[in-house]
Amino acid sequence: MIASVAGTTIFNRLKQAQYDVLAASNTTSLSSTSNVYYNPGFDREVAILRRRLPELSDELAGQVAAATARMRKLDLIKPPGVAESIDWAAALGALGARSLDPEVAAATLGAVLKYREDIDRVRATGVAGDST
Repeated sequence: MIASVAGTTIFNRLKQAQYDVLAASNTTSLSSTSNVYYNPGFDREVAILRRRLPELSDELAGQVAAATARMRKLDLIKPPGVAESIDWAAALGALGARSLDPEVAAATLGAVLKYREDIDRVRATGVAGDST
């Protein structure tokens, strides 16, 4: 019961602070969830990526942050959070990528997106590999 009360309190505080709040799954209504999606902004996300993955190039960190920010603007079942951004950057780094091009982005979307429908939507729009 304590966790439920604490989760509700945190959820209400974040709603008041005007953070983006999303349900954990497409079957859970927003009013009954305490799962929170945090959008740190571009500069903060780049800093998080660089801190968690020091071997990541500045260019790739910026491109991953920009691509995930564009994905968050799409109507996805589960937009990527910071954890997914870190996972994707780690996968790209493990593959030896120094920059995010459309081909490597399309091949690694499973590291950043959970649902096949989301992967298909991102591939169709091309936002993952657009480094502008």
